[in-house]
Amino acid sequence: MDFWISDFGQRNMMKAQVVYGGKFIAGNKNISSRDLINHVEITSKHYPFSVALGYNSALLLQAFNDQILFALMVASLLTALLLAMLYSYNKTRRTLESEIQQGIKNNEFTGYLQPIVCSNTERWLGAEILLRWEHPINGLTSPAEFLTIAENTGLINEITLTLLAEAGRNKTILDKISTTHYLSLNVTVSMIASPYFVHKLINIIRQFPSLQKGLVLEFTERETFTDDELTQLQSGMTRLRKEGVTWALDDFGCGYSGLSRLQQLSFDILKIDRTFIAASSNAGTTPSILDSICELAKRFKCIVIAEGVETIEQADRIRQLNIECCQGYLFAKPMSVKNHIQQLQAKIVAENII
Repeated sequence: MDFWISDFGQRNMMKAQVVYGGKFIAGNKNISSRDLINHVEITSKHYPFSVALGYNSALLLQAFNDQILFALMVASLLTALLLAMLYSYNKTRRTLESEIQQGIKNNEFTGYLQPIVCSNTERWLGAEILLRWEHPINGLTSPAEFLTIAENTGLINEITLTLLAEAGRNKTILDKISTTHYLSLNVTVSMIASPYFVHKLINIIRQFPSLQKGLVLEFTERETFTDDELTQLQSGMTRLRKEGVTWALDDFGCGYSGLSRLQQLSFDILKIDRTFIAASSNAGTTPSILDSICELAKRFKCIVIAEGVETIEQADRIRQLNIECCQGYLFAKPMSVKNHIQQLQAKIVAENII
């Protein structure tokens, strides 16, 4: 027992002793509770044993000295790991930023088109332009891989101008197939609040007369802006509306816009966020939310588009609510402009035959 108690005390840098019947039998013989810090004494109700253990100042200092080097080593390793991660992130960010800049110069960014269809007839009414990067090494790349850096560095502005010019060329072709087919392009609040950027958009629209009719610009409700930015935003929207632009509010229902914001900015189209559509078949509260959105759209005389429609049940529910338009994988996935033109031609031929 003496060996076990002494070994326990040494391994834990403590002083410990066992007393039987008031007599010392094992451990450190000279222990005084006055000399120990965090002194603990345990006695037995049934046997005349008691165990006392604790630290004194010398032991605590020794423990601190023994552990401080290990703690410093761990802290140094963690700091080095964090710095390495930050360096790697910044290097990757700089590399990706350079690649994006090069991609803009090489015209590697393009728009894929996802059809927007009539809920009742499934006729293609228009298409949303979805950004893709035709990377020379990685192939076709979705925005999830690069959009955050493109936005943070401001490169998204140049990419948006590139997409709009591409839309002008494509719409000239689409107008020969269907004069009512429109194209919808995403922009940010900061873009439209910038008079300089709005001027650039207007120049491209005037360069392509096909864009002066059937062009929708949409920004998400998730974006926030201050009251000071509101005036500039209203001015930008008004200037572009005079050039034939129609305005859509994307992700409606999941952002921060109140009724006053809707009224102040005057949208033509409300796009219901896909989360409400996905839950429409099984969430008891969702139908009432969709009902409210539809009523709100009627109040502001807006066309409603349901995004993310993927099942027949969702499409049926949308028709029951008299939502005019749909967009989602149930009808078509995003596709190249070439494929979109071919399928649109085939659908119009089929409609004429019928």
